[in-house]
Amino acid sequence: MMGWIGVDLFFVLSGFLVSGLLFVEIQKTGKVHAGRFLARRGFKIYPPFYVCLGVTIYGLNKRGFHFSAEQIWGEVFFLQNYLSKIAIHTWSLAVEEHFYLLLAFIFAFAGKHLIKKGVFLTTWIVVALVPLIWRLTLLHLGASLGKVLFVTHLRLDSLFAGVALAYMVHVLKIQLRINGWQRWGLFAVALSFVFPVGLAEQRSPFVGGLGLTLLWIGFSIIVLLAAKPSVEREPNRIEATLAYIGRHSYSIYLWHVPLGMGILITPLRSWTKDPGVIHTSLFLALTLVVGIAMAKFIEIPTLRLRERLLAEAPRKKISSAPGPNETRAS
Repeated sequence: MMGWIGVDLFFVLSGFLVSGLLFVEIQKTGKVHAGRFLARRGFKIYPPFYVCLGVTIYGLNKRGFHFSAEQIWGEVFFLQNYLSKIAIHTWSLAVEEHFYLLLAFIFAFAGKHLIKKGVFLTTWIVVALVPLIWRLTLLHLGASLGKVLFVTHLRLDSLFAGVALAYMVHVLKIQLRINGWQRWGLFAVALSFVFPVGLAEQRSPFVGGLGLTLLWIGFSIIVLLAAKPSVEREPNRIEATLAYIGRHSYSIYLWHVPLGMGILITPLRSWTKDPGVIHTSLFLALTLVVGIAMAKFIEIPTLRLRERLLAEAPRKKISSAPGPNETRAS
């Protein structure tokens, strides 16, 4: 199954979207308010996560599972990819959380100098190459693949690939001016990077080393194609449905593993003669329903509260004088 490679797509996309907010802010105000940025991310990440964690611990405890203090504190403080964990998927949330902290520090420290080509390119090359070299070195020395695949300092290159895309789109204003067949050709190139990794064994040295780099290269192309559609038009029904699911994707991702661990797998397999297609379909359907419901019940209300408490940065151009058709932000 190739489903595990979706995490790297998520990393690239997250790096693109989140850093894009900071690039826009720094171009409009000349600086980044790191505290407000982290607080806004906290409103997005923490309430849904801690509710899901609490339900997971309670539900599994009722089924006879018991957890160590290291497992609980690792989850609570987003250190589960370095310490023990309870759910198998929360390591990626820890990587995301560490990325937000590092990104806020870099933008706050470098300020508007970060949007200079030389400064950004130097910073990005370091962050993109160091994890790859580090992974290859550790694998050569016989390190555990588990330590290579899941720890933050060896996975940041995928997230910073998204940062590079955001820089291209928001700072350099690069647009893909290509027609339909050229877009499909570029998409095929992206798949040529992704598929060899997806078809390989997840815990193979190839995946843990060069494979993760091939994934972020391929997914970067796909995200860039999606970020700059060739034709501005209204989305069709399929696109609108996917966009709706995407708006609730964080809660869906949070709940899919707890549902499988504590509620769905055993009952559904006992209800169906074919636990393959039928079970998977029911599992996906219920995951979508529960994830969207929890987003509407927890995530969306906390985001509305965030907008009331933490307004966006004031929009003020770096240049001192507005043009004839511009007005200053009030």
